[in-house]
Amino acid sequence: MRPAARAVLALGIFVGCAPQGESEAPVAKAASVAPTETDDATAEVSVHDAPEAGPEQPDPIVLIDDPQTLDSLGLGFGPTVMGVDATDTLALRKSRRFRELASRIREFDMPGWWLRSSRTELQLSAVVNRLDRQDMLPGTCGETRLVYRVVHHTKSGETKTLPAALNVLFVQHDPGQGCQSVAQSWRVEDAAALAKDGGPLSEAALSFDNVRAVESNVQGDFRGRPRNVLKIHLAAEDPRWDRASWKTGVLEFSPDTMYKGRGWERVTELISQPAMREAIAQGTATTQDRGIRYPEWDETGHDGFGRAASLLPEDGDYAPFEDKAAFLNRARSLTCGGCHDTRAVEGFHVANGASAHLVDETAWRRAYVTAVAQGREPNRVRLSVYGED
Repeated sequence: MRPAARAVLALGIFVGCAPQGESEAPVAKAASVAPTETDDATAEVSVHDAPEAGPEQPDPIVLIDDPQTLDSLGLGFGPTVMGVDATDTLALRKSRRFRELASRIREFDMPGWWLRSSRTELQLSAVVNRLDRQDMLPGTCGETRLVYRVVHHTKSGETKTLPAALNVLFVQHDPGQGCQSVAQSWRVEDAAALAKDGGPLSEAALSFDNVRAVESNVQGDFRGRPRNVLKIHLAAEDPRWDRASWKTGVLEFSPDTMYKGRGWERVTELISQPAMREAIAQGTATTQDRGIRYPEWDETGHDGFGRAASLLPEDGDYAPFEDKAAFLNRARSLTCGGCHDTRAVEGFHVANGASAHLVDETAWRRAYVTAVAQGREPNRVRLSVYGED
């Protein structure tokens, strides 16, 4: 049995389909994605690799979604994430951590039985290598993400995918070599090798000590009522019996659109700082730990910069951007609302097929890991949801 994993879990409920990308886009000059978006994979492609490479230098694996390949990895939710030998969600409730996580998710109007039934289980939908997240998590080598979707087995034997998924985020630790060895560990011919001893998907790598958080995304309830909420739950370290196992975290770059008083003035001051403008240009901006409250995802119908746009001067300093318009376009593409409104991305990018957002960025992620594996400086500028900058 795998030890309980200290991973990040994200629950997403889907009431709509993400747009289907047909091909991977070439690496663009600049790109930006909403950092707190969860990852996806296409339903029929097993391992998303770069074009053919020599047998001694395989391209790094950045996304696995083929069901047979995923089954061969042995990453069941119960043993891998909660440390319990259980499959269905009713049996998973023997884990205190799972019970408390399910309770938090239930707060967002998800039917309770989805995570408390002998007929529902969490099925591994994708494995994602996010080494590029080292730019957002200094001192680490990014994250490994395991995406689990909730499936329901009916009495008639039919299996239905429910509009819900969990995204488990494990930190990839820096062994002191600038992450080169971590990047190289993803360069294998056979994805099954990733789960072997010393691999990035081994029990040691996916230990509970490496869990960072759980994002819960609710997109509508069982009756089809509209709902769109994204929350991040951080795993508590060695919680006492009388303390919660999870605490609520914050989204990385989603200024609240419902500020009162000096709220928007504070947002304007924050994004006007030279260091923040540079981070926005790179696509690595975050407002965590800056005293700004974050919204639920269903509050991001606006891009999060409408009010700030009116407060910023037209002739201000927007370097490295050419002008105010270019700066705001780039900034809003990093927010939940700005990205989703632009690309119509619905929820988890992998649960119901690859979104255009994911397809566009896969090539950039692969090139990033390849550069690190070769000891080169990667292109750290993320793709923009508006296309090439």
